[in-house]
Amino acid sequence: MAEGLVHSEGKVYAEDGRPIPNLTFPGDVQVQGLFDPGIVQGPPGGWNGASTWVTARAAASGRLVRVAILGDSIGGGQFATNWLTLGFPGLIKTRLQAAFGDGGSGFVNHMYNQGGSGGGQVTTVGAWTNMDTEGGPGAGRSFKPTVPGNGATITYPVNGTAWDIWFKTDPTFGTFHWQLDGGSFNAVNLNPAASILKVSGAMSAGAHTLTVRATTGDGRVFGVAGRNATGIQVNNHSYSGVFMSQMATDTTGTAPADPYQDTVAYYSLQAAGPVDMVIVVLGINDILLDTAVATFVEDFYNGMAAIRTATELNSFNSEVPAPIIIVAQHVGKSDIVSGFSAFERDWVQAHSMMRAGAHAMGALFIDMWAHGQRSWQYWENRGLWFNPGGPGDDVHPSNLGHAAYADQIMRALLYTP
Repeated sequence: MAEGLVHSEGKVYAEDGRPIPNLTFPGDVQVQGLFDPGIVQGPPGGWNGASTWVTARAAASGRLVRVAILGDSIGGGQFATNWLTLGFPGLIKTRLQAAFGDGGSGFVNHMYNQGGSGGGQVTTVGAWTNMDTEGGPGAGRSFKPTVPGNGATITYPVNGTAWDIWFKTDPTFGTFHWQLDGGSFNAVNLNPAASILKVSGAMSAGAHTLTVRATTGDGRVFGVAGRNATGIQVNNHSYSGVFMSQMATDTTGTAPADPYQDTVAYYSLQAAGPVDMVIVVLGINDILLDTAVATFVEDFYNGMAAIRTATELNSFNSEVPAPIIIVAQHVGKSDIVSGFSAFERDWVQAHSMMRAGAHAMGALFIDMWAHGQRSWQYWENRGLWFNPGGPGDDVHPSNLGHAAYADQIMRALLYTP
Protein backbone atom coordinates (compact mmCIF):
# COMPACT_ATOMS: atom_id res chain seq x y z
CA MET A 1 0.00 0.00 0.00
CA ALA A 2 1.34 3.40 -0.92
CA GLU A 3 2.25 5.76 1.88
CA GLY A 4 -0.22 8.56 2.53
CA LEU A 5 -2.76 7.08 0.09
CA VAL A 6 -5.32 9.48 -1.36
CA HIS A 7 -7.49 9.13 -4.44
CA SER A 8 -9.75 11.02 -6.82
CA GLU A 9 -11.72 10.47 -10.02
CA GLY A 10 -10.74 6.81 -10.31
CA LYS A 11 -7.02 7.60 -9.93
CA VAL A 12 -4.87 7.07 -6.87
CA TYR A 13 -2.31 9.58 -5.65
CA ALA A 14 0.52 9.86 -3.18
CA GLU A 15 0.31 12.91 -0.93
CA ASP A 16 2.66 14.80 -3.24
CA GLY A 17 0.10 14.39 -6.05
CA ARG A 18 1.91 11.77 -8.14
CA PRO A 19 -0.46 9.13 -9.61
CA ILE A 20 0.13 5.57 -8.44
CA PRO A 21 -0.69 3.07 -11.21
CA ASN A 22 -2.60 -0.22 -11.03
CA LEU A 23 -4.80 0.67 -8.06
CA THR A 24 -8.53 0.76 -8.80
CA PHE A 25 -11.75 1.32 -6.93
CA PRO A 26 -14.34 -1.00 -8.52
CA GLY A 27 -17.95 0.17 -8.53
CA ASP A 28 -17.20 3.87 -8.17
CA VAL A 29 -20.11 6.20 -8.82
CA GLN A 30 -19.05 9.81 -9.21
CA VAL A 31 -21.30 12.67 -8.15
CA GLN A 32 -20.89 15.61 -10.53
CA GLY A 33 -17.15 14.90 -10.74
CA LEU A 34 -16.47 16.78 -7.48
CA PHE A 35 -13.27 14.99 -6.49
CA ASP A 36 -9.74 16.23 -6.00
CA PRO A 37 -6.57 14.68 -4.58
CA GLY A 38 -6.46 14.87 -0.80
CA ILE A 39 -10.01 13.77 0.05
CA VAL A 40 -9.11 10.25 1.24
CA GLN A 41 -5.90 9.96 3.24
CA GLY A 42 -4.27 6.93 4.77
CA PRO A 43 -2.02 6.92 7.82
CA PRO A 44 1.66 7.71 7.16
CA GLY A 45 2.52 4.01 6.98
CA GLY A 46 -0.47 3.11 4.81
CA TRP A 47 -3.95 1.89 5.76
CA ASN A 48 -3.28 -1.60 7.06
CA GLY A 49 -7.00 -1.93 7.80
CA ALA A 50 -7.66 -2.33 4.07
CA SER A 51 -6.52 -5.95 4.01
CA THR A 52 -8.42 -6.71 7.23
CA TRP A 53 -11.60 -5.34 5.69
CA VAL A 54 -11.08 -7.18 2.39
CA THR A 55 -10.80 -10.44 4.33
CA ALA A 56 -13.96 -9.64 6.31
CA ARG A 57 -16.11 -8.67 3.33
CA ALA A 58 -15.02 -11.81 1.46
CA ALA A 59 -16.28 -13.84 4.43
CA ALA A 60 -19.80 -12.39 4.04
CA SER A 61 -20.79 -15.37 1.89
CA GLY A 62 -20.47 -17.58 4.95
CA ARG A 63 -21.19 -15.35 7.97
CA LEU A 64 -22.75 -12.05 8.99
CA VAL A 65 -20.28 -9.17 8.54
CA ARG A 66 -21.15 -6.05 10.53
CA VAL A 67 -20.39 -2.42 9.68
CA ALA A 68 -21.04 0.11 12.48
CA ILE A 69 -21.62 3.82 11.91
CA LEU A 70 -21.23 6.33 14.76
CA GLY A 71 -22.69 9.65 13.72
CA ASP A 72 -24.89 12.68 14.33
CA SER A 73 -27.83 14.03 12.31
CA ILE A 74 -25.82 13.83 9.07
CA GLY A 75 -24.96 10.24 9.93
CA GLY A 76 -28.66 9.68 10.52
CA GLY A 77 -29.47 10.71 6.96
CA GLN A 78 -30.98 14.12 7.60
CA PHE A 79 -32.27 15.75 5.35
CA ALA A 80 -32.40 13.33 2.44
CA THR A 81 -35.89 12.81 1.07
CA ASN A 82 -35.83 9.44 2.87
CA TRP A 83 -33.43 9.48 5.82
CA LEU A 84 -33.30 5.70 6.09
CA THR A 85 -32.67 4.79 2.45
CA LEU A 86 -31.27 7.93 0.78
CA GLY A 87 -29.07 9.21 3.59
CA PHE A 88 -25.48 8.13 2.99
CA PRO A 89 -25.66 5.15 5.42
CA GLY A 90 -28.62 3.75 3.47
CA LEU A 91 -26.77 4.25 0.19
CA ILE A 92 -23.70 2.50 1.61
CA LYS A 93 -25.83 -0.41 2.81
CA THR A 94 -27.50 -0.81 -0.59
CA ARG A 95 -24.19 -0.89 -2.44
CA LEU A 96 -22.37 -3.16 0.02
CA GLN A 97 -25.23 -5.65 0.08
CA ALA A 98 -25.45 -5.66 -3.71
CA ALA A 99 -21.76 -6.53 -3.86
CA PHE A 100 -21.34 -8.91 -0.91
CA GLY A 101 -24.78 -10.13 0.16
CA ASP A 102 -27.80 -8.89 2.13
CA GLY A 103 -27.19 -9.17 5.86
CA GLY A 104 -30.53 -7.59 6.82
CA SER A 105 -31.79 -4.12 7.63
CA GLY A 106 -29.44 -3.49 10.56
CA PHE A 107 -29.98 -1.28 13.59
CA VAL A 108 -32.69 1.41 13.52
CA ASN A 109 -33.50 3.74 16.42
CA HIS A 110 -36.22 6.26 17.23
CA MET A 111 -34.46 9.14 15.44
CA TYR A 112 -36.47 8.17 12.37
CA ASN A 113 -39.82 8.91 14.02
CA GLN A 114 -39.29 12.61 13.32
CA GLY A 115 -41.73 13.59 10.59
CA GLY A 116 -41.19 16.08 7.78
CA SER A 117 -38.20 16.70 5.50
CA GLY A 118 -37.62 13.01 4.85
CA GLY A 119 -38.14 11.41 8.28
CA GLY A 120 -41.03 9.28 9.51
CA GLN A 121 -39.82 5.75 8.71
CA VAL A 122 -40.41 4.91 12.39
CA THR A 123 -43.88 5.72 13.71
CA THR A 124 -45.24 6.32 17.21
CA VAL A 125 -48.61 6.42 18.90
CA GLY A 126 -48.72 8.17 22.27
CA ALA A 127 -46.03 10.19 24.03
CA TRP A 128 -42.38 9.15 24.22
CA THR A 129 -39.33 11.01 25.57
CA ASN A 130 -35.72 10.72 24.38
CA MET A 131 -33.14 9.80 27.03
CA ASP A 132 -29.38 10.33 26.72
CA THR A 133 -26.19 8.33 27.54
CA GLU A 134 -27.95 5.30 29.02
CA GLY A 135 -25.86 2.61 27.36
CA GLY A 136 -27.03 0.33 24.59
CA PRO A 137 -26.80 0.77 20.81
CA GLY A 138 -27.67 4.02 19.06
CA ALA A 139 -25.14 6.35 20.72
CA GLY A 140 -26.70 5.67 24.12
CA ARG A 141 -30.04 7.24 23.18
CA SER A 142 -33.11 5.40 24.46
CA PHE A 143 -36.87 6.04 24.36
CA LYS A 144 -39.08 6.03 27.44
CA PRO A 145 -42.83 6.58 27.83
CA THR A 146 -43.38 10.21 28.80
CA VAL A 147 -45.81 8.93 31.44
CA PRO A 148 -44.92 5.45 32.76
CA GLY A 149 -47.31 2.77 31.57
CA ASN A 150 -49.10 5.09 29.13
CA GLY A 151 -49.47 2.34 26.51
CA ALA A 152 -47.51 4.31 23.90
CA THR A 153 -46.22 2.30 20.94
CA ILE A 154 -43.31 2.67 18.52
CA THR A 155 -43.12 0.73 15.25
CA TYR A 156 -39.90 0.07 13.33
CA PRO A 157 -39.23 -1.42 9.88
CA VAL A 158 -37.07 -4.57 9.81
CA ASN A 159 -35.85 -6.88 7.07
CA GLY A 160 -34.20 -10.27 7.32
CA THR A 161 -34.83 -13.71 8.78
CA ALA A 162 -34.22 -12.74 12.42
CA TRP A 163 -34.85 -9.67 14.57
CA ASP A 164 -33.40 -8.11 17.72
CA ILE A 165 -34.79 -5.51 20.14
CA TRP A 166 -32.62 -3.81 22.77
CA PHE A 167 -34.12 -2.75 26.10
CA LYS A 168 -32.72 -1.45 29.35
CA THR A 169 -33.65 -3.14 32.61
CA ASP A 170 -33.83 -1.66 36.11
CA PRO A 171 -35.54 -2.80 39.34
CA THR A 172 -37.81 0.26 39.15
CA PHE A 173 -39.08 -0.54 35.62
CA GLY A 174 -42.22 -2.36 34.55
CA THR A 175 -43.30 -4.46 31.57
CA PHE A 176 -43.05 -3.70 27.85
CA HIS A 177 -44.46 -5.81 25.03
CA TRP A 178 -43.27 -6.52 21.48
CA GLN A 179 -45.34 -7.36 18.42
CA LEU A 180 -44.31 -8.65 14.97
CA ASP A 181 -46.41 -7.59 11.96
CA GLY A 182 -49.49 -6.71 13.99
CA GLY A 183 -49.68 -10.14 15.65
CA SER A 184 -50.03 -10.94 19.33
CA PHE A 185 -48.19 -8.89 21.96
CA ASN A 186 -45.46 -10.65 23.96
CA ALA A 187 -44.37 -9.46 27.41
CA VAL A 188 -40.82 -8.43 28.34
CA ASN A 189 -40.11 -7.97 32.05
CA LEU A 190 -37.80 -4.97 32.46
CA ASN A 191 -37.35 -4.96 36.27
CA PRO A 192 -34.27 -7.19 36.79
CA ALA A 193 -30.97 -5.57 37.79
CA ALA A 194 -29.74 -2.77 35.55
CA SER A 195 -28.37 -4.10 32.26
CA ILE A 196 -28.83 -4.03 28.48
CA LEU A 197 -31.33 -6.72 27.45
CA LYS A 198 -31.52 -8.06 23.88
CA VAL A 199 -34.65 -9.95 22.89
CA SER A 200 -34.48 -11.87 19.61
CA GLY A 201 -36.71 -13.94 17.37
CA ALA A 202 -37.10 -15.46 13.92
CA MET A 203 -39.21 -14.22 11.01
CA SER A 204 -39.79 -15.16 7.41
CA ALA A 205 -37.41 -13.64 4.87
CA GLY A 206 -38.40 -10.16 3.74
CA ALA A 207 -39.79 -6.89 5.12
CA HIS A 208 -41.64 -6.74 8.45
CA THR A 209 -42.58 -4.35 11.25
CA LEU A 210 -41.70 -4.60 14.95
CA THR A 211 -43.80 -2.72 17.50
CA VAL A 212 -42.84 -2.05 21.13
CA ARG A 213 -45.50 -1.02 23.67
CA ALA A 214 -44.87 0.67 27.03
CA THR A 215 -47.49 -1.34 28.89
CA THR A 216 -46.92 -0.91 32.62
CA GLY A 217 -44.46 1.18 34.59
CA ASP A 218 -41.32 2.82 33.23
CA GLY A 219 -38.76 1.36 30.85
CA ARG A 220 -36.40 2.01 27.98
CA VAL A 221 -36.10 0.77 24.40
CA PHE A 222 -33.02 1.54 22.26
CA GLY A 223 -34.10 0.24 18.88
CA VAL A 224 -34.31 -2.85 16.69
CA ALA A 225 -32.37 -4.66 13.98
CA GLY A 226 -33.10 -7.13 11.21
CA ARG A 227 -30.43 -9.65 10.21
CA ASN A 228 -29.70 -12.63 8.02
CA ALA A 229 -27.23 -15.41 8.68
CA THR A 230 -24.83 -14.15 6.00
CA GLY A 231 -24.06 -10.95 4.10
CA ILE A 232 -23.30 -7.38 5.14
CA GLN A 233 -25.29 -5.77 7.95
CA VAL A 234 -24.94 -1.99 8.47
CA ASN A 235 -25.78 -0.89 12.01
CA ASN A 236 -26.25 2.86 12.13
CA HIS A 237 -25.83 4.22 15.66
CA SER A 238 -26.30 7.87 14.66
CA TYR A 239 -28.56 10.36 16.40
CA SER A 240 -29.20 14.09 16.05
CA GLY A 241 -26.98 16.28 18.20
CA VAL A 242 -24.40 13.66 19.19
CA PHE A 243 -20.86 14.91 19.94
CA MET A 244 -17.54 13.21 19.31
CA SER A 245 -16.74 13.92 22.96
CA GLN A 246 -19.85 11.99 24.09
CA MET A 247 -18.34 8.74 22.84
CA ALA A 248 -16.27 8.72 26.05
CA THR A 249 -19.19 9.61 28.33
CA ASP A 250 -19.91 7.17 31.17
CA THR A 251 -23.37 5.66 30.78
CA THR A 252 -25.93 5.78 33.58
CA GLY A 253 -27.44 2.77 35.33
CA THR A 254 -24.63 0.37 34.47
CA ALA A 255 -21.40 -0.21 36.34
CA PRO A 256 -18.93 -2.68 34.78
CA ALA A 257 -15.61 -3.15 36.53
CA ASP A 258 -13.68 -1.83 33.53
CA PRO A 259 -14.44 1.87 32.83
CA TYR A 260 -13.55 1.35 29.16
CA GLN A 261 -16.62 -0.90 29.00
CA ASP A 262 -18.92 1.82 30.30
CA THR A 263 -18.77 4.36 27.48
CA VAL A 264 -21.31 5.33 24.86
CA ALA A 265 -18.93 4.06 22.14
CA TYR A 266 -18.47 0.70 23.87
CA TYR A 267 -22.15 -0.05 24.32
CA SER A 268 -23.00 0.98 20.76
CA LEU A 269 -20.43 -1.40 19.28
CA GLN A 270 -20.91 -4.18 21.83
CA ALA A 271 -24.69 -4.40 21.67
CA ALA A 272 -24.91 -4.86 17.90
CA GLY A 273 -21.50 -6.45 17.48
CA PRO A 274 -18.97 -7.86 17.00
CA VAL A 275 -17.87 -5.36 14.36
CA ASP A 276 -15.82 -5.73 11.18
CA MET A 277 -15.68 -2.03 10.21
CA VAL A 278 -16.35 1.21 12.12
CA ILE A 279 -17.19 4.48 10.34
CA VAL A 280 -17.14 7.67 12.44
CA VAL A 281 -19.00 10.76 11.21
CA LEU A 282 -18.93 13.15 14.16
CA GLY A 283 -17.44 16.47 15.28
CA ILE A 284 -19.62 19.32 14.06
CA ASN A 285 -21.78 19.45 17.19
CA ASP A 286 -18.67 19.69 19.37
CA ILE A 287 -17.68 23.07 17.92
CA LEU A 288 -20.99 24.57 19.03
CA LEU A 289 -20.06 24.07 22.70
CA ASP A 290 -18.87 27.02 24.77
CA THR A 291 -15.78 25.40 26.27
CA ALA A 292 -12.27 26.60 26.87
CA VAL A 293 -9.78 25.26 24.36
CA ALA A 294 -8.01 22.93 26.81
CA THR A 295 -11.30 21.28 27.78
CA PHE A 296 -12.41 21.06 24.16
CA VAL A 297 -9.18 19.36 23.06
CA GLU A 298 -9.16 16.89 25.96
CA ASP A 299 -12.82 15.91 25.52
CA PHE A 300 -12.49 15.55 21.74
CA TYR A 301 -9.43 13.31 21.95
CA ASN A 302 -11.08 11.29 24.74
CA GLY A 303 -14.00 10.63 22.41
CA MET A 304 -11.74 9.33 19.64
CA ALA A 305 -9.78 7.23 22.14
CA ALA A 306 -13.01 5.69 23.43
CA ILE A 307 -13.99 4.74 19.87
CA ARG A 308 -10.62 3.12 19.24
CA THR A 309 -10.77 1.14 22.50
CA ALA A 310 -14.40 0.12 21.94
CA THR A 311 -13.47 -1.10 18.47
CA GLU A 312 -10.60 -3.20 19.80
CA LEU A 313 -12.79 -4.75 22.52
CA ASN A 314 -15.69 -5.54 20.18
CA SER A 315 -14.01 -6.64 16.94
CA PHE A 316 -14.90 -9.92 15.23
CA ASN A 317 -11.18 -10.60 14.88
CA SER A 318 -9.97 -10.72 18.48
CA GLU A 319 -6.33 -10.33 17.43
CA VAL A 320 -6.56 -7.54 14.83
CA PRO A 321 -9.06 -4.73 15.60
CA ALA A 322 -11.62 -3.83 12.97
CA PRO A 323 -10.50 -0.97 10.71
CA ILE A 324 -11.81 2.53 11.39
CA ILE A 325 -12.73 5.27 8.92
CA ILE A 326 -12.99 8.81 10.29
CA VAL A 327 -14.98 11.22 8.13
CA ALA A 328 -14.49 14.96 8.54
CA GLN A 329 -17.84 16.41 7.50
CA HIS A 330 -18.32 19.42 5.26
CA VAL A 331 -18.94 21.99 7.98
CA GLY A 332 -20.76 24.42 5.69
CA LYS A 333 -21.58 27.49 7.77
CA SER A 334 -21.84 25.78 11.15
CA ASP A 335 -18.50 27.04 12.45
CA ILE A 336 -19.47 30.69 12.01
CA VAL A 337 -23.12 30.64 13.12
CA SER A 338 -22.32 32.72 16.20
CA GLY A 339 -19.08 34.33 15.08
CA PHE A 340 -15.71 33.88 16.74
CA SER A 341 -15.02 34.25 20.46
CA ALA A 342 -12.55 32.97 23.00
CA PHE A 343 -14.86 30.08 23.94
CA GLU A 344 -16.27 29.00 20.59
CA ARG A 345 -14.21 26.38 18.88
CA ASP A 346 -14.01 26.30 15.10
CA TRP A 347 -13.81 23.52 12.55
CA VAL A 348 -10.10 24.01 11.90
CA GLN A 349 -9.39 22.81 15.45
CA ALA A 350 -11.75 19.83 15.27
CA HIS A 351 -10.61 18.90 11.77
CA SER A 352 -6.95 18.97 12.81
CA MET A 353 -7.61 16.70 15.78
CA MET A 354 -9.58 14.23 13.67
CA ARG A 355 -6.80 13.96 11.11
CA ALA A 356 -4.12 13.60 13.78
CA GLY A 357 -6.24 11.09 15.70
CA ALA A 358 -6.92 9.07 12.57
CA HIS A 359 -3.19 8.84 11.80
CA ALA A 360 -2.40 7.88 15.40
CA MET A 361 -4.92 5.01 15.49
CA GLY A 362 -4.19 3.82 11.94
CA ALA A 363 -7.58 4.91 10.63
CA LEU A 364 -8.44 6.11 7.15
CA PHE A 365 -9.33 9.81 7.02
CA ILE A 366 -11.95 11.07 4.56
CA ASP A 367 -12.15 14.84 4.21
CA MET A 368 -15.55 15.98 2.95
CA TRP A 369 -14.61 19.58 3.74
CA ALA A 370 -11.88 19.26 1.10
CA HIS A 371 -14.42 17.64 -1.22
CA GLY A 372 -16.43 20.86 -1.00
CA GLN A 373 -13.38 23.07 -1.50
CA ARG A 374 -13.85 24.17 2.15
CA SER A 375 -16.64 26.38 0.86
CA TRP A 376 -20.38 26.37 1.64
CA GLN A 377 -20.99 28.18 -1.65
CA TYR A 378 -19.23 25.49 -3.69
CA TRP A 379 -21.74 22.84 -2.59
CA GLU A 380 -24.58 25.36 -2.73
CA ASN A 381 -23.94 26.05 -6.41
CA ARG A 382 -24.15 22.33 -7.15
CA GLY A 383 -27.27 21.52 -5.11
CA LEU A 384 -25.52 19.45 -2.43
CA TRP A 385 -27.12 21.20 0.57
CA PHE A 386 -30.63 20.41 1.82
CA ASN A 387 -33.17 22.70 0.15
CA PRO A 388 -31.19 22.92 -3.11
CA GLY A 389 -31.86 26.13 -4.96
CA GLY A 390 -32.54 27.42 -1.48
CA PRO A 391 -30.70 29.09 0.03
CA GLY A 392 -29.45 25.72 1.23
CA ASP A 393 -29.03 24.44 4.76
CA ASP A 394 -25.99 25.50 6.79
CA VAL A 395 -24.68 21.92 7.14
CA HIS A 396 -27.19 19.18 6.24
CA PRO A 397 -26.80 17.60 2.77
CA SER A 398 -29.39 17.08 0.07
CA ASN A 399 -29.80 13.74 -1.68
CA LEU A 400 -26.85 14.68 -3.87
CA GLY A 401 -24.82 15.70 -0.82
CA HIS A 402 -25.50 12.37 0.88
CA ALA A 403 -24.55 10.62 -2.36
CA ALA A 404 -21.24 12.51 -2.27
CA TYR A 405 -20.56 11.24 1.27
CA ALA A 406 -21.51 7.70 0.24
CA ASP A 407 -19.34 7.78 -2.86
CA GLN A 408 -16.16 8.77 -1.03
CA ILE A 409 -16.75 6.20 1.74
CA MET A 410 -17.54 3.48 -0.80
CA ARG A 411 -14.23 4.14 -2.54
CA ALA A 412 -12.57 2.91 0.63
CA LEU A 413 -15.02 0.04 1.26
CA LEU A 414 -14.64 -1.31 -2.29
CA TYR A 415 -10.89 -0.81 -2.45
CA THR A 416 -8.73 -3.91 -2.96
CA PRO A 417 -5.02 -3.48 -2.09
